[in-house]
Amino acid sequence: MSEAAIENNTNLSAELTKHRRELDEQQRSQDDQERKLKKRRLFGRIFMAVIIVLIVVMLIVKYIIYFRPENVKEATNSKAISEVDPDTSGLQVMPFNSDLTVAFQPILIADSRDNSVQIDFISPESTKVLVRAEIYTRKKNLGANKIKFFWHDIFYPNDESLVRIGSTGWLRPGEMIEKITLDELPLKMSDVTVRFTAVNPANHNISSGVFDMNTVLHIVDYKGNMLNENGEWVKAG
Repeated sequence: MSEAAIENNTNLSAELTKHRRELDEQQRSQDDQERKLKKRRLFGRIFMAVIIVLIVVMLIVKYIIYFRPENVKEATNSKAISEVDPDTSGLQVMPFNSDLTVAFQPILIADSRDNSVQIDFISPESTKVLVRAEIYTRKKNLGANKIKFFWHDIFYPNDESLVRIGSTGWLRPGEMIEKITLDELPLKMSDVTVRFTAVNPANHNISSGVFDMNTVLHIVDYKGNMLNENGEWVKAG
């Protein structure tokens, strides 16, 4: 065989060897990419499974909180009307029926320092049921607590975007509550709804009436300033 033929065979063999190495490299690279892709898919499935489990757990917790039979607890901060002897001349008196009459401050003023509100919530001796007051306002009046709104929209989809910002305990006949502390203050002077709910004292599962009072919540700092309807601090009065 001539030297030219031998050289050609050598070059061909080298080319084939180089080509095999390139193919092996490509295969190893593909295998590495496939392994990484499988790991990503596995991590993605694990992540999704964890998220689904968390969502299910949160839904179960929220279901228990919102839909289990309510444990009716009588108010711990109530006082006997006879002990306080309140001035009722300026209160809004609301007779629902012969068994249920309540009195409440007609306009609410919240203290920005501690979220407290003077409500003077009274259940007269003539009332024959347990009653409580809940304060609601619209979502647009509150901060952007998206998680809170998310759960509210799930469990109260038809409640006209009202969010509860405070509640009393259950009041017995002949008692009153002077103040409550709100969970959250609106960002501005706001319209609020006070919802009164009554239950039979002998059987808490029996409703004795529900009715609303619409009013305004003013927020003041007791330094001469108050929030206006735009959420700006202005001089009160």
